[in-house]
Amino acid sequence: MGETEKIYSLRDYTRSSLVVFAGLILSQFSEFGKDIFMAWKYGASMISDSFFSAYTPVFLIYSTLLLACPIVLVPAFIKLKEQAGQKTEDSLLGELILIFTLVFLGIAFLLFIFGDKIIGAITPGLCVQAHTLSTALFRKLVWLLIPSGFIAIFAAYLRSRNKLFIPSSLKCIGNMCFIALVFCFAASSKALFTAAISIYIAQSLYLAVFVFKTKPRFSRTTLVPSKKTWQVVALFAFPIASIFLSQLVILSERFFSSLLDPGSLSIVAYTGRIYTGIVNLLGGTMMGAALPALSRLVNKNRLSETKQNVQWNIKMLAMVCLPISLFFLFMSDAMVHLLFNGGAFTFQQLDISSNVLRYYFAGLLFGALMPLSTAIFSAFHSYKIILCNSVLFLGTNLLVNALLIHGNGIIALPLARIAANLVILCFSFYMIRRTLGSFLDRTIGVFFIKMGVALVVMILVLSFIKTGLSPILFLESKTRELIFIIITGFVSFTGFFTACLILKMEEPLFFYTTLKQRIFA
Repeated sequence: MGETEKIYSLRDYTRSSLVVFAGLILSQFSEFGKDIFMAWKYGASMISDSFFSAYTPVFLIYSTLLLACPIVLVPAFIKLKEQAGQKTEDSLLGELILIFTLVFLGIAFLLFIFGDKIIGAITPGLCVQAHTLSTALFRKLVWLLIPSGFIAIFAAYLRSRNKLFIPSSLKCIGNMCFIALVFCFAASSKALFTAAISIYIAQSLYLAVFVFKTKPRFSRTTLVPSKKTWQVVALFAFPIASIFLSQLVILSERFFSSLLDPGSLSIVAYTGRIYTGIVNLLGGTMMGAALPALSRLVNKNRLSETKQNVQWNIKMLAMVCLPISLFFLFMSDAMVHLLFNGGAFTFQQLDISSNVLRYYFAGLLFGALMPLSTAIFSAFHSYKIILCNSVLFLGTNLLVNALLIHGNGIIALPLARIAANLVILCFSFYMIRRTLGSFLDRTIGVFFIKMGVALVVMILVLSFIKTGLSPILFLESKTRELIFIIITGFVSFTGFFTACLILKMEEPLFFYTTLKQRIFA
């Protein structure tokens, strides 16, 4: 591939990445805002523990749908529109809504009946009062699964119409409603339940407006879905199984944290959300841009360019993740104090949270590489490997937590994440080599050597600023904490990327040039 063709192919790739990134960053910042308001209003208390225990299973099913629907439905919608026209595509949309409504109505009914046993299995360490409150909340929240089906289908439908920003920014709308209700009402479980309902209502209405702007025509009059629709539904088996298994890691963290001191479940939820938010932001952006590009290359059997694309993505993720990890390793205490200090959060909980957050971010690169491996295997239609990855991820996490939880306490949870991600990456690396052959050349070794030098420069800058600037500011107010974090982040990241440019690293320079010449020109 020549330089002109390379820049041209990366132009659209970069544009798509920026659109997805813009929507995701709004969603993730709203997620952080939601947790900050939760921590400020409820702290790490019995009510927040009960809410996270009740809401997590419902949220996991919802997240699984949001991740699985684009994998299956986006290609299906596009293919039907190109081959059979919009009428057939709209028929599929209507029939899927009918099927999802009936299926999730049945699932919600079963979860309602067995709610007490489900909560007991997920968080066995909760006290009797917290267990009762959590069960009552869970039996109300399960009915939110019905609108979650609409949301997932509508989001995939809009993605198939190349409207990437709307589904990417979806969570921002619901989270803003949640924040408003938590802020306005007194701290109670009823207020949390009402706020959770507002998320799904707001997201459903937000997507419905844009879906109906496309003027879909639900022309089928029969209530029996067509054979084509059932074939599409059958494709959900492997993606849903794979994604749901990987999502069960969150349930395992709730399980083990409930066995520790009261409030540990909430601390893991707050700190884990910051980590998963960054992982989803980086990995989701990479997944959204890499999957279409890799699929086109694989379909055309251009394996040499596929290898270049994979290597490029690895370099870009490393260039972003490693300095972010380093920043959080140095600044986790300041970040936690800024976000959660005050309100119902105690100083002891702040110290525990900063340590947990530091361990989570030590494995940021490993976590962010997982969506890239999923995109690679999806491009080759290797869904069984994705399922194997999910089984390995869940199994390793459960094993490491079981071995470490009694000796290491809450720190075992992020350590188990790191171990699980490393196991999957080793397996994925082996399977990618079997598919593509050797996809890493000597240039990636040179890249990581130069990256190491740039990281050393960043460590020196962070050490100098943290020891020299923090005594001057005294950090006695949130304004000063914010100023300290902004200055530290700006100077340290500037030092890192300046070192990259001095070392003549191609990746940051090429990305900046492409961005400047092809997008903002």
